[in-house]
Amino acid sequence: MNLIEQCAIFIQNAKKILILTGAGMSTESGIPDFRSNTGLYSGEFHGLSPETILSLSFFNKNPKVFWNFISTHMNYSNAKPNIGHHIIAKWEKKKDITIITQNIEQLHTLAGSNNVIEVHGSLNTCTCQGCNKKYHLSDVISKEDGYICSCGSLIKPDIVLYEESVDKMSMVYPVIEKSDLLIVLGTSLTVYPVALIPEFFRRKGNPMIIINKTPTPYNKAANCIEIHDSIGKTLEKIDSFMGE
Repeated sequence: MNLIEQCAIFIQNAKKILILTGAGMSTESGIPDFRSNTGLYSGEFHGLSPETILSLSFFNKNPKVFWNFISTHMNYSNAKPNIGHHIIAKWEKKKDITIITQNIEQLHTLAGSNNVIEVHGSLNTCTCQGCNKKYHLSDVISKEDGYICSCGSLIKPDIVLYEESVDKMSMVYPVIEKSDLLIVLGTSLTVYPVALIPEFFRRKGNPMIIINKTPTPYNKAANCIEIHDSIGKTLEKIDSFMGE
């Protein structure tokens, strides 16, 4: 039995599946990752690192530069879900699946998935920090001072910036307890607190499937199948073993 068949059996036998997706899930939709040689963090913007710009303190002090960076480097409004997103949405119609994503472009939802926890928020919507008025990203970046609300306060994208807590993790832990299979897609499991999720499964002895271009710390873990290949191509192969 090869690894693809074993993955299909894990999925078919699972009663509740937790799927964790990272930046590698979206690269096949044309969205750059963060830490690769060509990723978002590989260069500077106005002499500043992207990590510096994407911090709460920088947003508060330099909103114009912050929003210029968002507009020129993080506007993914034209991105479409890839085959991997669509396969997961298809599985969700048959299996009890919760998706926890670190991604902020809502491609899982666009593909038809309903049970999605966006732990780092969504870039598609924004909120005034004064009156809480809601905006769409396009409303903010379409004009020069679009990041200033009619009340005079700053408009912030609904994403978790550096220096902010990942509050939605409180929604994740109950799902971990109930799930008997973890599927990790497109993350090297180095960003915390999300990187802790596989550790809970390892301790419980529950199986894990990890599909990522590079090895993760769980590459040799017991009950873990780790495949270093395209997510979309691999999920297509797994799906072909699962039937209709």
